[in-house]
Amino acid sequence: MDLAGTDAFKFDRLGRRHRPGADADRRACRRERHVPSDPEVVRSDKAIARVKAVSHDCDLALLEVVEPPNFLDDIEPAELGEMPKLRDEVAVVGFPVGGEEISITEGVVSRIEVQRYSHSQRHLLAATVDAAINAGNSGGPVFGDGKVVGIAFQKLTGVDNIGEMVPPPIIRSFLDGVVKGKRPEIPALGITTQNLENPLLRSSSASPTTNVASSCCTSITRALPTACSSHAT
Repeated sequence: MDLAGTDAFKFDRLGRRHRPGADADRRACRRERHVPSDPEVVRSDKAIARVKAVSHDCDLALLEVVEPPNFLDDIEPAELGEMPKLRDEVAVVGFPVGGEEISITEGVVSRIEVQRYSHSQRHLLAATVDAAINAGNSGGPVFGDGKVVGIAFQKLTGVDNIGEMVPPPIIRSFLDGVVKGKRPEIPALGITTQNLENPLLRSSSASPTTNVASSCCTSITRALPTACSSHAT
């Protein structure tokens, strides 16, 4: 997802960005939270939107259309659904490279787990889908049973059919936070850890009295200065 470096940008009703002259280097979110049902009749329409909220942690932004004021009057917003389950069918909608028309790829949810978000390097809940997600899909909705069940945001390079989407719990938390005026950051423990899957690493990290690390899978390697753990006694 491209996050905003300025307050306003131009995009058409399908969410495609337009770069007006001096604004060529400005970056902004390309995503709308609903998709027109008939792309042929809205292709030439443009609007100006402002970034109302941004969460870099979960790679999401909320836009507010300011001109024309009736831009969304004839569009019904899509409903945000619940967390999909493994093997649930999904459809990824967007404008990836290779063409000018809207693209819809279908697949299933293949994995649900904590993943590293490439934009923020935070480890957050994500859902993996085998529907094609390519450059240009980022910020596009992922539909399941007629509702939005995710937002496409990254893919694993060098392999096929491993794309990831921001799931409904994180989207809903972001939107609820905007309504309530909360800060967009996602809390963290303030520590860095290292996996202890290797038996030798576990044994070298074990406490000489309790041998506790021999049964642990992670070890705390550093506490950040602002973390509560760094002040513990």
